[in-house]
Amino acid sequence: MSGTKRPRIGIAGSGTLAGVRARAVRDTGLAEVVAVGARQSAKADVLAGEFPGARGVELDDLLDLGLDAVVVALPHHVQDAFVPRALDAGLDVLVGGPLARTARAGRDLVQRQRETGLVVEAGYEARYETLWQRADEILRDGAVGDLVSVRSNAGFDQVDHGWYVDQELSGGMLVTHLSYAFLNPLRWLLGDPELRGAAGNTKRATAPGAIAPETCVTVWEFPGEVVASMTASYVKPRGLDDWHVLLVGTRGALTLYPADLGRGRLELVRPGHEIVHESSPGDGFDQQARRFVDAVGRPLEMRSDQFTALLNPPADALRDLEFCEQIMSLLSPR
Repeated sequence: MSGTKRPRIGIAGSGTLAGVRARAVRDTGLAEVVAVGARQSAKADVLAGEFPGARGVELDDLLDLGLDAVVVALPHHVQDAFVPRALDAGLDVLVGGPLARTARAGRDLVQRQRETGLVVEAGYEARYETLWQRADEILRDGAVGDLVSVRSNAGFDQVDHGWYVDQELSGGMLVTHLSYAFLNPLRWLLGDPELRGAAGNTKRATAPGAIAPETCVTVWEFPGEVVASMTASYVKPRGLDDWHVLLVGTRGALTLYPADLGRGRLELVRPGHEIVHESSPGDGFDQQARRFVDAVGRPLEMRSDQFTALLNPPADALRDLEFCEQIMSLLSPR
């Protein structure tokens, strides 16, 4: 970032992931976390206390502090209202989750980004993880031969009864979970698929307005006639290992065990040969923060190359929301 300024970054949110993303920005050494905004300023004060000189403020006041950019880690219904305001204020934005709750809201953000030229990056950090990067290298090297099929399981015990299990507030399990695990990184790895089928159910979150579906199985065809089944669920019995991606080729198989904040693992198995690769905890968050800060720190006329370096631009992140809508159309009663 020679010859560029040191960006002033604000953090919108005070929860666990807000802290993860704020520390990732700080650890780049290329930006300054100057403020944390939350709906409860006392919670903002706690997180801001980790960063010398940072202020804790109410969320509505965050955009008035002379920031260069904001990292948004808010409940999705709050995020949808806040991100357009940040763009109107002339700030670059790292949206710490899916681009929006709905494809309609996502299309509005795509249009706003095009009109303003500001940086907008969606929060799918898996594309930056060394685990997925290494998988890409292995597949490109032909180590498993011609790819035949993909099978993924993503069971998570979402017992929280807050906004995550509210269909309207969160956008639903497909948006909050299936898009992460593992539609978005698989699209980056293999290209955009065709949706061939879907089935879902709801067994636990049965209160009025709760997420539906709670569990979903989808069938896809990726480029090259690669068939895939993906299961995503907010039901996972304790002790069950239900978080992995298996890619099977004509000469071998590749299994990924991703871990957002833990240590992920990758295994390449071929006759008489096995390679195991481990990733560092949180490296996806760290790499995404570095690329975002690097883009923010450049003058507008120098940003074209940086946009291509960001792996989740809004037009691409919109595709995840559109796929979620396609799935819902198959699940909705006719």
